Amino acid sequence: MRLLLSAALALSITWPAHAQLAASNAAGVSYGHVHMNVKDVELHKY
Repeated sequence: MRLLLSAALALSITWPAHAQLAASNAAGVSYGHVHMNVKDVELHKY
């Protein structure tokens, strides 16, 4: 029973997540956002 529950938990964790992506552009690219780790935040603001 413990093996069955462990297998079910492992499968539920590894099940692929379905994201809501933005529509693709003319080149077929859909882009979300980027996380940056920088020393000077003010220098990298746009």
